[in-house]
Amino acid sequence: MKKTFIKSLSLLLAALMLMTALPMGVFAADHVHSYNWVPAKDATATAHGNIGYYACSCGKCFATAGGSEIPASSVIVHNFDKWAASGSEHRKSEATCQKKAVYYKKCTVCDTYSETETFEIGSTIPHTPEDELEWTVPAGADCTKAAFTRTKNCLMCGTPVKTETIAVGSHDLKLVPAEAATCKKAGHENGEQCTKCQKWTWGGATIAKKDHNMVVVKGEEAIAATCTQPGRTAGMNCQYCGEQYKKPEATPALGHNYQKVTKRDVTCMEDGYTEDGELCLRCGLVVKPDKYFGQTNAIVVKAPGKHIYNYKAYTAAAISHEGCKEHWECTATKGVTEYFIRPTKKDTAGNDVWILVTDKEAENYTLNDGTYVYQQVTKSDVITDALPHNHSWKVNKDKSVPKTCLKDGKEVTYCEICGKEIETTLTATGHQYEWVVTKESTCKEKGRMVQQCKVCKTTNQSTELDLAAHDMKLTEKADCTKGGNAVYKCAVCGYTETKAVPKRDSHKDDNHDGYCDECGTQFCTCLCHNDKWYGKILYFFVKIWWQYFGIKEKCECGVVHYTKTQTNVVPNVT
Repeated sequence: MKKTFIKSLSLLLAALMLMTALPMGVFAADHVHSYNWVPAKDATATAHGNIGYYACSCGKCFATAGGSEIPASSVIVHNFDKWAASGSEHRKSEATCQKKAVYYKKCTVCDTYSETETFEIGSTIPHTPEDELEWTVPAGADCTKAAFTRTKNCLMCGTPVKTETIAVGSHDLKLVPAEAATCKKAGHENGEQCTKCQKWTWGGATIAKKDHNMVVVKGEEAIAATCTQPGRTAGMNCQYCGEQYKKPEATPALGHNYQKVTKRDVTCMEDGYTEDGELCLRCGLVVKPDKYFGQTNAIVVKAPGKHIYNYKAYTAAAISHEGCKEHWECTATKGVTEYFIRPTKKDTAGNDVWILVTDKEAENYTLNDGTYVYQQVTKSDVITDALPHNHSWKVNKDKSVPKTCLKDGKEVTYCEICGKEIETTLTATGHQYEWVVTKESTCKEKGRMVQQCKVCKTTNQSTELDLAAHDMKLTEKADCTKGGNAVYKCAVCGYTETKAVPKRDSHKDDNHDGYCDECGTQFCTCLCHNDKWYGKILYFFVKIWWQYFGIKEKCECGVVHYTKTQTNVVPNVT
């Protein structure tokens, strides 16, 4: 038991030394990543899956513990098992005379489209009808100089739908009105053109083909990425031809952009922080990084964003209270008082007047109520100490905060005469562990004891206790004046032991409890059983004395030796 306790205590001390030394290295740098393994998970129709990766409490992801960072978007597994194919917003390409329409798969959870996993739908379509096609002639064709072959080619695949040979002859001229250029083909000006070789005899200057005019597809607007959520680019389509299409593409989450913040009181216009932490400049999330227990958002105290001015007139200091100059106090923030005075300037008569918001002097001040400017000052600028006296200090229990094992407290005392307050920091003591038995050992089951803080009852570690000795009770006695075996049985587990009792002349009762010290037999200690010569003589005189007075006496062994009858006749001794 002693060795086990010493060993456990040694391990505890070693652990405490390690924990004490660890923060010196851990927090020496700005941030030490904590690598928590996140197992792989399949995507479902309603939730993203992920690959296996290591995550840090700061929001960064890693392929291996201690390895290089990987984008948070790369660990997401999308569900492309189901998708919609009802409109062009999912298409990769339309059906042609050569192939079916091809569509991207879309994740069932978000607006991410698959580049590699696509599917075909419908069937191929016929070549462009002949009546919708125009003749295509070889470059430089001139029907007055040489014969040539012209074709009508499918607009989708370019395959000739109709072919015709034009013999040498004269031009077949016609006036052709101007045609505007589009994103699908070039245009031309007014002119005269041969219907067979398409040569312009006058006019017909080419108007260059226009670029596609890409506009956002309804329902596929861009979504900006945030610190924690991925975004997407917009789906774009040409508003003229409707054929040029750019699908939405996922953009990775930006991740938090932290800067350190230190503990401070909240003011009317500035948030406060109950502890040191980190603030994301992008989304405003404030966290307290913790290598072991993740992060918490409970360190921000929001500012009310406004001032509530209360006028305080001049008060002379006295023994019983402080004094003050004329000023304004703002108590919009609970527990924090801010002090303001009115900056003044001289008017033409030499009198002090308020500085108004519209005045140039007001540019040096930022606090105002819409009309007048207030200059913020410290408490010592407007509050004067009470007159000298012997303070009568008393603890303000409402403002005092008791310390805990891990968190500092404070004790606020005030003078009952002048009201002056003094705040004293109560330094946290740390846990004060002691070993406490939570379960007693028996001969059947081991007990347990734990290290428990004497102050807050937090437990640290536990250890088993050794089995206790049997609680042996005598169940079968053996008279040592006769010899034999005495049987002892454990009252807890039933274990039995037999002890040989050697024969002896008489019982031994050194503690005079009426039980034999050797065999445990209860025996009578009455004088009537004393076989010694002096006992017999003494007993003889006692009998005579009892008989004379008619005393009724019962021996410890239960035998009545003397009785007194109604006739007062005393019988002989039994």
